Amino acid sequence: VVEEDLFASGIRTLVNNERYYFVAVAYAYNNFMKYDQNNPDSFEGQRAPYKAGRKGAGGPIKTYEVIPHRIEPEHGGTLIQGSFGDAPKVTRIEGHGNGRNVIDIDTLTHDAIMSGPPWKADRLSYEVGKAPISVKVVDPLNVVPDTYTVMFDSVNYFVGSTMNGKVIDGKWFVYNSRHDTVFSESWIDNNYDQLILDWGLAFNITQEEIPYRYGTINNGFLEATIEFEDPSKPWLWFVPDDDRAGPRNWIRAGISGGDYSGDRDAVYEKVLGGRWAPYQQTYIGTDGLSNSSARAAIDTKRQRLANVDLYFTTDRSKWTRSPVVETTDDEALALGNVEKFMLRDAQSIDQYGNPAEVGIGIDSFNMDAANYLSEIGLGWFPGYAIDVETGERLNIVYGESSFLTGDNGADMMWNPSPREGSKLYMANNRLSHEGVFFGGKHFIYIMGHNATKSRRDTYYYPAYDGGQSFLEKMADRRNRYKVRELFANAMWCSIPILDPRYYKEDDVKEDPYGFIKSDIKLRFRVVGQYCVDVLELARPDSLTQNLNKPMYEFNTQDIATLRDHTPTAKMALDIINIVPNPYYGYSAYERSQFDNYVKIINLPRTCTVSIYSLNGNLVKRFTKDADQTWLNWNIKNTYGIPVSSGVYIFHINAPGIGEKILKWFGVLRPQ
Repeated sequence: VVEEDLFASGIRTLVNNERYYFVAVAYAYNNFMKYDQNNPDSFEGQRAPYKAGRKGAGGPIKTYEVIPHRIEPEHGGTLIQGSFGDAPKVTRIEGHGNGRNVIDIDTLTHDAIMSGPPWKADRLSYEVGKAPISVKVVDPLNVVPDTYTVMFDSVNYFVGSTMNGKVIDGKWFVYNSRHDTVFSESWIDNNYDQLILDWGLAFNITQEEIPYRYGTINNGFLEATIEFEDPSKPWLWFVPDDDRAGPRNWIRAGISGGDYSGDRDAVYEKVLGGRWAPYQQTYIGTDGLSNSSARAAIDTKRQRLANVDLYFTTDRSKWTRSPVVETTDDEALALGNVEKFMLRDAQSIDQYGNPAEVGIGIDSFNMDAANYLSEIGLGWFPGYAIDVETGERLNIVYGESSFLTGDNGADMMWNPSPREGSKLYMANNRLSHEGVFFGGKHFIYIMGHNATKSRRDTYYYPAYDGGQSFLEKMADRRNRYKVRELFANAMWCSIPILDPRYYKEDDVKEDPYGFIKSDIKLRFRVVGQYCVDVLELARPDSLTQNLNKPMYEFNTQDIATLRDHTPTAKMALDIINIVPNPYYGYSAYERSQFDNYVKIINLPRTCTVSIYSLNGNLVKRFTKDADQTWLNWNIKNTYGIPVSSGVYIFHINAPGIGEKILKWFGVLRPQ
């Protein structure tokens, strides 16, 4: 975008209705050695580092004349709604993936997902500029109101036990409501901006490598955020990672001793200040969050690290029915001698912490019942998680250490205490495993939806099902690998603790979850490869529009340039002007001493301009019916005689739009 006259002296701002000339010349550059005429040692350097081209695009080098001007009066009123770089609102219809684009679903999509079973939205609409594909305005004047559809084509995708549905290679095409179609010029594995100048748009759809794979940029991490609805009361915090030896060293990323492979640059050790991390980078030892065999079993080609929104809320209708696992390190100290990461040996609870009656069985329908979905092992997480790539609600598992009864570790509720450790632990600068409380170890695990086989998929884990799949596998006493098979699907996890500054015992006297001061939203964003929807994500053939290949739709109504827009045309009457005004014998528009010119600017296409003297005599009349928005007046009357110095009245009449009256004062040079 050119905004300055670099050859001007003084103020460089471009002047409206002035002529400017531009030449585009290609240059070759070669400066293999510096040349300095004052330094004999550099005489062998490149004396001419630049070599100008002799041709322009499509032929000889051309000079382009440009006249900056206001656009509003053109074409019966022109309203430019978009700017260079603006994006439309995009809706995903089929397929999933986001490349390196940071994505955010809009409120309507969020509400559709959370409206009830199956806890999923078929069409995902994204916030402006936060879509899975990049569509941007490059020429606002050429963007018209229309609906466009983007479809993947010539797709070769993976079918097997890992990365099922991943697009290995493919192209795309886009068409508008008139079915004018443009095909991609490049395969999606090339980072390529395709300009469609007739539509004023640029497209970039690039397949990227996922986290924990060779060649991925920043190990596939994009960004993470946390937002409190009431920023004045950040009632919850998460234990930060500390690379010193001790229980706080719970994220093992990097290349130091004791770190785990997969994240050499320690990218995932810095997520939200080291307060959240992927499961595969978390510590497996005492006070750690992960099981060693489960952590080792994770392969992001099979267990996708997803783009997730996590919410904490006081709205109980949105709470997640969650399996509760034991997080006591020594099973001899746990109630019921339950091994770490196994299902807690306790009655399920309702949303107020009341336990189910022993032997009552299962209630499959009443969410208010303590035995809803299971008599044992289930609690309520005060929030929910959404996969913003696939539009599904996800399962959440949380833990508690039944040994830490003083930190709410044996009540099946997600209710961390405000204590990180004992006084001895704090005195040892948080470097000792003695006296570690971690708020009762109510670890949070966001579980992914993973399916790579149609049969006998031991690592299968569904989208939100109220913890049923977790319970079923835990109940299988013959399965020695159930902890590994379940927790291999854990994605994002953390160690939550209440902030003691905002917690009071009175908070939980009437409501055991009264410690929740306001809602919280966390976002985790990573690279997501474009995939064909397969297995559980696939639509039936009778309902699919693109054979489950990625497909998107967007409308440019909000960023289009509107023409014949009468309200804008009427408003443009206010910017009609005569320049210069006053005129003192000279204007910048004059090319020689024999010229006398002023401009009447910002005129509509069709109008009549009448110039009167103060006594009401008609001096000159112009009838305009042309696209240009200005008229030149040589300061002469109808008969070609220069007018005398003084004040003149200009009347502009634009049929169907309105009228405008201006005064102009001019002092003429002697003839």
